[in-house]
Amino acid sequence: MIDITVFDKAVWLFLLKAKEKQHLKQTQHKLPRIRFCAAHICRCSYQFYIVIFLFFVQNQIAFAQKKEIKKSKTQADIFWKEKNIAVCWENPEEKNTTEREWVKDAIINSWQRESRLVFTDWCSCNEIKSNSKQILRIRIADDTSGAKVKALGVKLNKIKNGMTLNFTFKKWGKSLVPEVVPNRKTAIQSIAVHEFGHAIGFSHQQIRDSCYLCNTPNEELKKEMALESMHSTNDIALWFTPCDPYSVMNYCNNDYFNFGILSSYDINSVRTLYGMPPNVEISKGIGISYTAKPLKDLSKPITLKINQQRQDDRRDYKVIKRHWHIVNLYITGKEADLNNIDKVEYNLDPSFANNKVDIQKKETSFQYTFYAWGNFKVKAIIYLKNGSKFILEMDLDKIPPIEIEIKKYSKKGGGWNWIPQRRSSRGKGG
Repeated sequence: MIDITVFDKAVWLFLLKAKEKQHLKQTQHKLPRIRFCAAHICRCSYQFYIVIFLFFVQNQIAFAQKKEIKKSKTQADIFWKEKNIAVCWENPEEKNTTEREWVKDAIINSWQRESRLVFTDWCSCNEIKSNSKQILRIRIADDTSGAKVKALGVKLNKIKNGMTLNFTFKKWGKSLVPEVVPNRKTAIQSIAVHEFGHAIGFSHQQIRDSCYLCNTPNEELKKEMALESMHSTNDIALWFTPCDPYSVMNYCNNDYFNFGILSSYDINSVRTLYGMPPNVEISKGIGISYTAKPLKDLSKPITLKINQQRQDDRRDYKVIKRHWHIVNLYITGKEADLNNIDKVEYNLDPSFANNKVDIQKKETSFQYTFYAWGNFKVKAIIYLKNGSKFILEMDLDKIPPIEIEIKKYSKKGGGWNWIPQRRSSRGKGG
């Protein structure tokens, strides 16, 4: 026999695992039915009780799966629907122009560079376009609460003072520079990347069950983190990766917010939510190649005298044969991908007189023709029409290296006689 009261408590413990109060209210009316089932089970055999209990567990698992599907729809509501987000400053001043540029550069070179997100405008909120659908409003202030956001993701849209950033660190963060970060610029940019992470929908890594709390002597920070872990806001955060100790969203990072540098997991997460950056998608279908045709008429030996005369009455000469080729560099890819390219900058070996060349002719696949001998590396910087760029590198290893032959002559019997030597070869750009 099983005590009905004990069974009631077990059922309630199971139900209390659900975090949402609404779910608890929905399940309260089921308790009388559960009590009846429990009383009936008590009169049945032990085997039958196991069957019923397993059936009950199976139904709860199915209910939990449905709940996760419903929850994922709620989570999707915090992410920005469009990729363009206008950014404006509530209280910009001429004296903080430099700091605002630091923030802009940090965001463009982090979240924007690694996804399809585009942060535009960066002007005063009074000058923002009235037809902008998505606006992130930032207040500049040095108060005791530090940098923060009022919500996560799209719930910040058009909210006045939705984000607060600190540029001076006089009332908050006095010990940041230089104890934690090397300079004020690094502090401002690191915090900005962290707060913008919240703005696009990410919460703190350290509040996850799979993560650990920071081993910090700061008791106030410990309390803040523990409180956030137990009583998170109504905003639901998604994580697409395991616990990331190197994330810019992790207080436990040994480097302060990773000094504003996105970790590989940060990059994976933002790309999962907002898509791959255009240059990465385009670069998958773009390559670099070349052809090399030998030119016999230019491949003539050059004789150089190494020394005039040695004490042992010998003279050495270096005979160099350069294998000249006409080289055609060009970009490969589908026509749709090539149409996205604005220009290609080829960087050749430093031994070339003109080692940087810009090509803008898409009709010839951005081809560049030149004469060369020896093996060397070529770098192509691909500039896309959307303003982004990426780099391709290639070794020109099909061009034979130059041949070097050292000829030694010795004076015997009143004349110079050649002493045979072994021939060697090496590669060099030209």
